This record gives sequence, C-alpha cells and structure tokens, in this order.
Amino acid sequence: PGKRRNISNGISIRKPHSMHPKLLEHATAKGYWKGDAKDFDWKVAMLGGRSSADELEPEGRELAGKQWLEELAGEGKAFTWREMAKILRDTDSGICMTGGFESTGSQISTLPAGGLHVHSFTANSDTSIGCFKPFSFGPGGAVGTGGT
Repeated sequence: PGKRRNISNGISIRKPHSMHPKLLEHATAKGYWKGDAKDFDWKVAMLGGRSSADELEPEGRELAGKQWLEELAGEGKAFTWREMAKILRDTDSGICMTGGFESTGSQISTLPAGGLHVHSFTANSDTSIGCFKPFSFGPGGAVGTGGT
C-alpha cells in the first residue's frame, strides 16, 4: 500500500514508484529483465527472471506484513510510526521471530519529502519489547532519545 513497506527479508517492491533512469537499461543488459518497461517488476528482475510474477506473491511473514499494512494504513486511515512498530513486534505471524531463529533488530524509517529523514532501530535481543531509538544522518541529523 502506497509508500509503506514491511520487507521481512523479502523483496516487497514490485513496481517502483521511482527508479534511477538507467535501472531498466542496466537490468536488461545484465539479463535480469527481458520484458517491456511498462511491465517492469523489480522482484522478478532481482531474481534474475527465474520466476514468474505469480510465483512471487507474498506468503508467510511478508503476507502478514502486507495484511497488517492494509488494515492499519488503508484508505482514510492515519498511519503513524506507532502502527509500524506494532507490525514489527508481531510475534504470532513471525514478523518478529522468537525461538530457534530470532529477530535481532527492527528498523522504521520515516522519509518525508523535503524533511529530515529519521531511522529508528531496536538492535536488541527481543524486538517485540525493545525500544526504538531514532537517528537522523546528514545535515541537521542527531541521535534522539526516547522512542517507544
């Protein structure tokens, strides 16, 4: 939905809303993409064209993230940093993995057009209860305190 993404170790961007002007040319030259520009699919290209678009529909954690985003960020809904944190802390779906293989960190990036970009990280052993700490890089950047 829109420009909100839950990646969950998968490629969730299929039809880029913006891309480098030479990306399609490069992907074609390397053999990653053989289709028309209007049909360009980033996920198919990154897998070297080995899979069809239908075979790459989300499942598991990626599907759970997509469903969360549709529920919390749907038409007319205010989607905030807190809703994204709720998604990333979901242990039932496996987005936040616990047990044998565990999540070791989560990240929320807020990238407003023309504004300060802020990246919040947990980087602790239990991201389901970890505190997100905000960082901003570049001119005017700072390490913040707090988070949730």
